[in-house]
Amino acid sequence: MTGNNDKGNKAPKLYTQSELDIKLFKTLTKLGISANLKGFRYLNSAISAVYYDPQAGSHVVSGLYNRLALENHTTPECIERSMRTALHRVQRTDNRDNFFSFFGEDAGLTTKKFINSIAKKLREESDEEKDNKNRTAK
Repeated sequence: MTGNNDKGNKAPKLYTQSELDIKLFKTLTKLGISANLKGFRYLNSAISAVYYDPQAGSHVVSGLYNRLALENHTTPECIERSMRTALHRVQRTDNRDNFFSFFGEDAGLTTKKFINSIAKKLREESDEEKDNKNRTAK
């Protein structure tokens, strides 16, 4: 399971789909990915899938791109290219400071690593937020 080692096998406390949609929008736009790009929508869907099913992150190319392509009536190559274009555009713009502060100066950032990193970060945040709410409710 995900989460901190001190939590043992306790299941993470996940966001609802509407909470996740808001968090994803804020995270992606903060990183400088423009919401009007096709890649934004595909990244949003891919991160959401990996957020709820971390195992999907290990099969990004063979499984996730194919599923997104079927849902969006396009090809897996188009899905991957749109995501990669969105990520590369950020790395070449003035908004790259937020992007690089999150990922470092890694020029070799892959789409798979990006998707998995954002999903993991959001799982950790949701687990912390839900724990904090439980503590204040007691």
